[in-house]
Amino acid sequence: MFDLGAALHPFIGLYVLLAVLLVVVAAALIWRWLSSGGERPLAYDRKQDLFDAKTERELFNTLRELYVDRFYIFPQVHYSHLLVPHRGLSYKDQFVLRNKIDRKSADFVLCDKERVQAQLVIELDGSSHERPDRQARDAFIDYISESSDLPLCHIKTSEMGRDAVKAKIDAKLAPKPTDSSNS
Repeated sequence: MFDLGAALHPFIGLYVLLAVLLVVVAAALIWRWLSSGGERPLAYDRKQDLFDAKTERELFNTLRELYVDRFYIFPQVHYSHLLVPHRGLSYKDQFVLRNKIDRKSADFVLCDKERVQAQLVIELDGSSHERPDRQARDAFIDYISESSDLPLCHIKTSEMGRDAVKAKIDAKLAPKPTDSSNS
């Protein structure tokens, strides 16, 4: 017959040590939780600037100079606030599509002042957009913008002069010519 007590006997000291260690760790965690008022500390610091890069702030200032009278200018707008999956899709398909855009944000969005509806999305393309992963992201953004009829304008950080920005944006905002061949 197998004697469990005899088999565990050589390890009994180790088991006691592990039990004491678990009690000490649990007590320390409970003490920390109680001394914090029962709340878990949050690990956040306030950002000093909304913009992640100097070029983003520069473009924002240029956009304000050029378009503040015509548009509201919103920085860092999530694509999930601009686009929704087609309603006829299954819940699962809608969920998948929402997840594809959930953490992606547009650098700037120009919205009309009457209905606050997006008129143009602006993506600022710096040197990071030369990386393959960023190019894939840009291709996806181009695709969803085109397929949803949401105008998109890419502005390179090397082409941020006031006149160049104005020309590019005005061209995207210009009414599209109607196709008279179907008339």
